[in-house]
Amino acid sequence: MYLDPFKPDESILDLQNVTVSNNKIILHSLHEKGRPQGGGIATPRILASTTNSSIVFNRVRAPKSEIQAQADWVAGGYTGISDHTYMLNSILALNYVGEDEQTETEANCDGILLFPSLGYNIFGAVCKSGAETDTYLFDSYEATEEGQLEAVKKLSLLPLADNGGKNTLTANPRTHALGFYFESGQLIPSIAIDKGSKDCVDVDQRGFSRPAFGWQWKICDVGAYELNAKP
Repeated sequence: MYLDPFKPDESILDLQNVTVSNNKIILHSLHEKGRPQGGGIATPRILASTTNSSIVFNRVRAPKSEIQAQADWVAGGYTGISDHTYMLNSILALNYVGEDEQTETEANCDGILLFPSLGYNIFGAVCKSGAETDTYLFDSYEATEEGQLEAVKKLSLLPLADNGGKNTLTANPRTHALGFYFESGQLIPSIAIDKGSKDCVDVDQRGFSRPAFGWQWKICDVGAYELNAKP
């Protein structure tokens, strides 16, 4: 998803309850230095707002030399970040950059500056914000191989699928359902469950009511999907 800042009708991006997943761009050369290249979203310094959305499993394929030369402008998830790129209650993780599957590494943000987060987001590697309520899947800025496996487990995102519902764009929206994982003999919920704010969108991408499990505290799940939500 690329927005051209020189086209007035494409100068603002407002995403609510959107899943941006399983996209891939193949770049033989990143010859345009300074132009963001994102597998999921590229917003060249424009006003952009993302709420209760999931940006996951997107990829950029490019020669290693080009990726190293323009590391600040290339990311599998979101590029073109500015101080007008706001995000709330969203997942930006498990997006990758590399020559192929064997050499790819997780890179969700383009590394230019802190993500101007409004809080309650879940960030993967190469993303930082100044919001205390954000959750990071890694202790360090970059992901280790062991940390990567742990991140996938903690998020517990099920494969992209038709999980019911409908919205204004399609009768069969595809989403990543939130799951559970076993640890020390216990069933642990995805870290996205009941970790949102009280200011979430009142339905998820499928048009199902929010919040579900968190109804006592009016807390929603993070991302485009609400677990156990009802139409």
